[in-house]
Amino acid sequence: MSYFYIVANLLPATLLIMMSITGCHSQKKYGIAEVGLNKAVHIPNPQRISRANIRSAKYYFRLGKQKMESKEYEISNFYLKKLIEQFPDSPLISEAKTYLTHNDEILSEVKDMFDKIMTYQQTGRYEESNRFIDFLSAKHPYPDLIEKTRKIKQENLVRQGLIALKILEWDWSDREYSFEHQRLNTVIKGKVKNISNASLANLEVAAILYDQKRRIISRKALPLADEIFLPNQICDFKIVDNRYANTDYVEVEFQTQNGLVIPLK
Repeated sequence: MSYFYIVANLLPATLLIMMSITGCHSQKKYGIAEVGLNKAVHIPNPQRISRANIRSAKYYFRLGKQKMESKEYEISNFYLKKLIEQFPDSPLISEAKTYLTHNDEILSEVKDMFDKIMTYQQTGRYEESNRFIDFLSAKHPYPDLIEKTRKIKQENLVRQGLIALKILEWDWSDREYSFEHQRLNTVIKGKVKNISNASLANLEVAAILYDQKRRIISRKALPLADEIFLPNQICDFKIVDNRYANTDYVEVEFQTQNGLVIPLK
């Protein structure tokens, strides 16, 4: 076999085989590459950073904008700040900062008005407190604020003597047997009516058990069955407590969630 035949035909194939065996080719492998008995080099995988960043930035931006439009400003700020912190080079940063400024201005105004509402309540100026509540709820009617101010206004009305309930009937017994707990219980039940002009919410009924010397044995409070108690509405109530042998007298009262007792008529 001639020398020129070997160079022209066999040498290229031989070189290709040697390169594949020794790893001398252009394809780069990613992962852990061993370079010695006790050494290894980690070759990181390539990442398409730009597309992932844009997608994530859009995700935070979309949620921030949605929460702003639904007047959930604090939650909106949470998502917008996430966007700014994690993706400072995003093209959405400018608009996100504009939304943040808008949210902060509203939250600052709400805080100032809410502070005035609480100051008026604490100084006994309940009518002024309620006027600010009505104004604030109309201007910024987002759910958390409405719920918070509703509770304050309800307590203001109670303190003004404008809220009253009437118990239509009630009774108690300490001889009712519970098959579930296999014991006798004290059961207090009856009907109560909202005789005020305001709708009430999240009221509680409490039963207080006394002994012969009018010392409190037990006090148990439960939410009324109806979460919203409309004017002239009648609501059933029932409380089950342990049976105490020295129970002599039982009292029923109604209160707000903060424990403010509502007058009975």
